[in-house]
Amino acid sequence: MYQSTLSVSPQLIERSQRIGIRFFYDIVTRKIVILYNKETGVGMQQFDLIVIGGGSGGVATANRAATYGAKVALVEAEQLGGTCVNRGCVPKKVMWYAASIAETLKDMAKDYGFDIKQDGFSWPMLVQKRDAYVARLNDLYANKLDSSKVELIRGHAKFVNASTIEVGQVQYQAKHILIAVGGEPIVPPIPGAELGVSSDGFFELKIQPKKVCVIGSGYIGVEIAGVLNALGSDVTIIARGPCVLRNFERSVSLKLMQQIETDGIKFVVKQQVAALKSQGNTISVTTDPSPLNVVQAECCEHETAVTEGTQLDGFDAVIWAVGRK
Repeated sequence: MYQSTLSVSPQLIERSQRIGIRFFYDIVTRKIVILYNKETGVGMQQFDLIVIGGGSGGVATANRAATYGAKVALVEAEQLGGTCVNRGCVPKKVMWYAASIAETLKDMAKDYGFDIKQDGFSWPMLVQKRDAYVARLNDLYANKLDSSKVELIRGHAKFVNASTIEVGQVQYQAKHILIAVGGEPIVPPIPGAELGVSSDGFFELKIQPKKVCVIGSGYIGVEIAGVLNALGSDVTIIARGPCVLRNFERSVSLKLMQQIETDGIKFVVKQQVAALKSQGNTISVTTDPSPLNVVQAECCEHETAVTEGTQLDGFDAVIWAVGRK
């Protein structure tokens, strides 16, 4: 740190903030201690490696590099663990287990001699327990970084040059900078798209929607639809193609399609969503014939061409599950 005998004045504070000098006033020595000068780089922290992104890949890289003696920093603005821990695999499995228990109680318990009377299901309690479990994992990630002596920098990083980033008003330099920011759900640019929530938003629902439209028939959409259906929601899937999981083996797609329909999930196939509209407290979904509106032999039972769109009304929630980028 560098010291100065300049007295503190409002003009000095204003000018320092404008040109990017960070300092504090030492009341004991009555001196200004300069922590960082943006123009000269004085006081800038130096690292061997800076990792941008605190997901599984970023955290693993930071911890491993630190074990080899590197001075490492990791930049993350949100919860540690990334998509998998916070909005993907981990909370999804909690929801899946809840759905599995519901199905067991409903369909199998009596076959094993149990006379069970269900007194309802509490979505808020499930969400509370799930989020507490995820929060514990966030803490474990943070503790591991701390024990590895990785410096955790909270905020969003932007590049100043090839070896320098800025987080907030502070710049950091490193010999190597790794970008590990992951992906995000796709939301199509159509009218009313903001009325729906992404697969990330599914985990932010505090109240169970009674009637749900899941747009997308890949594995994320199918999993969400199955969980909601098992927990008692009325679920409709909209698919561009004639089947769910159309890029999987045909036999798998067909078998799953049959089972899901047996479970009571509704399908609108060979349609793409054109718009979402608010109807009081509910949402309506308007569709057009899909560009994938082709007949594929032995794909599934929905082997008729679709020539018109449709409108579906009365949804409490619409969930986008059309892929990630």
